[in-house]
Amino acid sequence: MKQIYFLVLILSLFNITDSFSQNFNASLIELYFANDSNPSEFIKSDSGFYFTAIDRHNGRELWFTDGNLENTRMVKDIAEGDRDSGVIPLGVIGDMLFFQARINWSSDPQLWVSDGTENGTYPIKDILVYEMFIFQGKAFFQSSGEAAGNELWVSDGTSEGTRLFKDINEGLNGSHPSGFFELNNHLYFTANDGKSGREIWKTDGTSVGTILLKDIHAAQSAFYNNIHFLEFDDQLYFMAEDGQNGNELYKSDGTEEGTVMIKDINPNGNAATHLIGTVTPHGIFFIATDGQNGYELWKSDGTENGTVMVKNITQQGDTFSFYSSSDNFATSGNTVFFVANDDINGAELWKTDGTEEGTLIVKDISPGSNSTYIGHLKSFGDRVLFVASANNQELSQLWTSDGTENGTIPLNEVDITTNLSSFNFEFIEFEHKVYFVANSIIHGHELWVTDGTADGTKLFKDFNHWWSSNANNFLDIDGLLYFSARKYSHGNNLFISNGTLEGTKRVKEINSDYMAIDENSEMIEMNGKLYFSAVDAEYGYELWVSDGTASGTQMIKDIAPGSRSSMTSEGYSKTFSVVGDKLFFRANDGVHGNELWMSDGTPSGTKLVKDLYPGAATGGASNIVSLNNTIYFRGADNTGPALWKSDGTSGGTVKVKNLQGLRQIRALNNKLILTADLQNSTYGAHDLFSSDGTTEGTIHLKAFGGSSGGDIQFMTVLNDELYFVAKNPETFRESVYKTDGTLEGTKLMVDGGTIGVHPDINVITTCGDYVYFVAEKENSYNGAELWRTAGSPETTIRLTKTTEGVYNYISSLACFQDNIYFKDAYNTPEIWRTDGSPENTDLISYTVNGGVPTDDLMINKLVAGKNVLYFLGSTSESGEELYAIQNGEIAVLPVDEIPSENLSTDLFTIEISNETCAGKDNGELFIEASEEHPFLAEINGKAYSFFKELMLGNLKPDDYTICITIESRTDFQQCFEFRIDSGGFLEGVMQSMPRPTGNFVNVNIENGTAPFIATLNGKLIDTYASSEFSVLTNGKGTLEISSGKACEGKLALNVEGSDLMVAFPNPTTAELHITIPEGNFGKLPVHLYNGSGQLISSATYSIKNHLLTIDVEDLKPGVYYAVLKLKIPHTIQFVKR
Repeated sequence: MKQIYFLVLILSLFNITDSFSQNFNASLIELYFANDSNPSEFIKSDSGFYFTAIDRHNGRELWFTDGNLENTRMVKDIAEGDRDSGVIPLGVIGDMLFFQARINWSSDPQLWVSDGTENGTYPIKDILVYEMFIFQGKAFFQSSGEAAGNELWVSDGTSEGTRLFKDINEGLNGSHPSGFFELNNHLYFTANDGKSGREIWKTDGTSVGTILLKDIHAAQSAFYNNIHFLEFDDQLYFMAEDGQNGNELYKSDGTEEGTVMIKDINPNGNAATHLIGTVTPHGIFFIATDGQNGYELWKSDGTENGTVMVKNITQQGDTFSFYSSSDNFATSGNTVFFVANDDINGAELWKTDGTEEGTLIVKDISPGSNSTYIGHLKSFGDRVLFVASANNQELSQLWTSDGTENGTIPLNEVDITTNLSSFNFEFIEFEHKVYFVANSIIHGHELWVTDGTADGTKLFKDFNHWWSSNANNFLDIDGLLYFSARKYSHGNNLFISNGTLEGTKRVKEINSDYMAIDENSEMIEMNGKLYFSAVDAEYGYELWVSDGTASGTQMIKDIAPGSRSSMTSEGYSKTFSVVGDKLFFRANDGVHGNELWMSDGTPSGTKLVKDLYPGAATGGASNIVSLNNTIYFRGADNTGPALWKSDGTSGGTVKVKNLQGLRQIRALNNKLILTADLQNSTYGAHDLFSSDGTTEGTIHLKAFGGSSGGDIQFMTVLNDELYFVAKNPETFRESVYKTDGTLEGTKLMVDGGTIGVHPDINVITTCGDYVYFVAEKENSYNGAELWRTAGSPETTIRLTKTTEGVYNYISSLACFQDNIYFKDAYNTPEIWRTDGSPENTDLISYTVNGGVPTDDLMINKLVAGKNVLYFLGSTSESGEELYAIQNGEIAVLPVDEIPSENLSTDLFTIEISNETCAGKDNGELFIEASEEHPFLAEINGKAYSFFKELMLGNLKPDDYTICITIESRTDFQQCFEFRIDSGGFLEGVMQSMPRPTGNFVNVNIENGTAPFIATLNGKLIDTYASSEFSVLTNGKGTLEISSGKACEGKLALNVEGSDLMVAFPNPTTAELHITIPEGNFGKLPVHLYNGSGQLISSATYSIKNHLLTIDVEDLKPGVYYAVLKLKIPHTIQFVKR
């Protein structure tokens, strides 16, 4: 997703014309940062924390930081290049990280270790690790191998010390240890020994000391799945089932007799499947139901009498969602914060001190019955941090609370993105700061940091920012460079720069969703203002004007009414020309075709000069020049192309002379120099003409090229003489000529035959006392050399020479303060300079931000301003951005004419996001100020305070006016108008298509935002990027399809389940898929036998979406049997080809 990118370097030059040996310094002015690095997988070490991220050079790899930018680095590029290594951090001992990774996706994951250095990062074992816990200075984890199933392993960080610790369920089935928890120097976990079911085990770090704690549910499993432990008063708390009382609250002191049920909370069923809650100094708080009051908040001090419901918050139904997790709880001192729904205020932030009267809603963030989507509560000092999405907005923000309504506030306006594909939001605390991932308009998804205050919540580092700002269309007006570029995730808009970072800003967002100014847009200066062609969201390409301020940038006139464009550009035929205080240009109003127009900068003064070719036909005014207060241009009527002239009136616009193939027009020395093709051949405009503006005074001077053809092109003027490139009619080689407009004054300066066999001269420009041109000797593989001339043989010399073993290709000439700057395209970091003398043609020595330029810096284009030399350069880290060399006084940016002492008034950048879905009223307004002040923004009667950035959501489709003032200032106000457009709904067709391989549902989305998410009975099946896809359900229930925007609604279809177990494809060559009936989840052991009944493999496979997949690619062709170890084993025959 990279286009071409532009960097801005600022080199401080002093006495540039006096010294050709000085060193320069370069500063990067980077405009566009919107790529995502999506940091994730945080894990803390003694001296910092590890995480994974994506940068420009690499896929997702392992990184480390100690909280200082200079020590934030990628540890190692494990999967070389832009591939992901699949890093999954598992555990840390001191600073030694255990993690899982693979060097490429054709290899299996391995267990790795790292000390935070590249050399100290290496694999130690070819095993797959499922869960890890650090205990007694070693890593304990679940893995398989050594003739055992998934069992308990241990590692000291070495290959030799990574081994099977204990085979709890002897044989190949495995005990699948999980849910590790440490208490009183013992490691607790659940495992299945094949006899007692899944129960709690403990170990003292020795194999002999690894024992079953207690068989709570005799010969059966005491746990539904992974266990959740809480620790209070040196005892473990958990939910378990004993076969008589359902899933209830237990505690254990680490002994069999001390492992007991505390209370049968729900005598007629389960109190809860898992222990979800938190711990305070006085006990645990958790979610449970007594069978009468729904899932409510309970507490326990470890005694039956002390285990009670805190408060029945919801009188009808459940206070807590089925999807609640421990992330919905946090403790600060004796106060527990949690998320609850009282059926009055929706789901909001609550707190409790353990008493019914002390259990209160903290703040109704989404007023009324609307729910606030709150998660990821984290204790931080005497406050809690959490993520909240208010009023059904897609925007999630970081909030903090001290337990009071006024103290519950958002810390900033950036988006905390959760559940982005496989991305899960994480907090990590290190040295009194909390790090997290947030999405900002400027930087995308990057690493942020907070100290718990609004001012201390900021971007930590942008790891991935290599997209380009697309800088283009450069024009300097009195020391200020106007250009098109993008700063956010939108198309190119108008920018201005004085050559400094703080002096580079977007003038106005003309078009938020499209390129307002494309590469063919024209720019010209008239009376100190910029005139240019641009397109906004309402109109097509039209004539605009700018004085460098937002208020002074506006469309002059909608020449072609509505969304049609009146202005187009055709490469060489630029049409803007200024004569006095009038701009002449070509435009099409939709009635008269492309004709000659003029403008004085006002709507009334912008008008058609003359319809050269009456009606809708095109007169095609182009190549407009001025001579003696008269404009001359190429036009056409029903007689064909001709030279025309005009005094700006219809009557004074007349044809001078028909000229077939008229191409270029230049004015000099009281004459016009023209190129045309009298024979209308395929050779191009190779006839040179001179004209005094009359029919009889328009005469043919010379033809170039002869039968070999070739345009006359690349013109420049020096000392009232026109220099150009044309084919020598004698040698038929591209050569450099000059003319003063007379035959005798038209002379050959450099014969291309003396340069090379097939020379190509494609650059010619004037600078100071010389004309410079670049000539390829034969083709681009033989180099391009720089020449100069002052109009005589003795002043015509070659400045650079391609020598043997040195490859030079000179390009991108820019005349800056009477010196030519140029680049060598095949030595990309090099910038050269010359004053026209060989002894003063030197390579510039420069640094970038005070340091050595990166090896991959590539200079692409040079652009000269008044006191600043700009150039485009690219690096793999920043992409291509604008650079600038300063030598002289820095120009001052213009400001809107609003009385405000010592205060810039063109302060704000505004971004609009429309309503995502119809009826949701969730449009957004983002304001960024270039300076920090105590701003007050008023919209719809409400006032909002901010210093730097403001994000407003919950905006319904409508037209708005927002006025911004500064507190305690009466002399400043800026008002802006904007519109929020309405959104739509998810629409589509779902059709059930039962097949032998399962129940497929064909989905065709007609309206909605990808990706599309399929769930069955609330459980995820898969995610789809296409608008047409098929869903394999197998299970029965309600199939729901939702879009990338939750507010677009859902599509639903009731589907029937299937008890069939079907293998497909059968026969198979690589993978065998088996449909699994409902009621079977997680993992399933499968034994494979060959046709002779010999066991060839035994493994456990994950069941995903009722589908189990076996890799059989390495099996020899033949008949095989797969035995699925269900409650009633099931055998499936298949054929491997």
